[in-house]
Amino acid sequence: MTTAHANPPMDPAQDVAKDGGTQQVGDYLVGYAIEDAEGMYNLEDGGYTLRVHVDPPTFMRHDEINGRRFTEPVDVEFAGVRIERGAEPVDPPETDG
Repeated sequence: MTTAHANPPMDPAQDVAKDGGTQQVGDYLVGYAIEDAEGMYNLEDGGYTLRVHVDPPTFMRHDEINGRRFTEPVDVEFAGVRIERGAEPVDPPETDG
């Protein structure tokens, strides 16, 4: 018996986020969600490319069936991700040193 697949709430229509997306890659379902961000430094409104890299775990689970999943690294690219500031940019905090 394997664990049943469940979809995360990545549908913007569910009022979870302004935008989002998912890609199935091997055993992985990789997703992102875009929400209004405050306090972003020097972020320009526009389209971005979001790259996600997931390394496999350094140990396998004890379950003989489920423990054989997630054995390879995964790279996913989401092109044209629209990001808009939720507020005007702020000055970065001052650091000592």
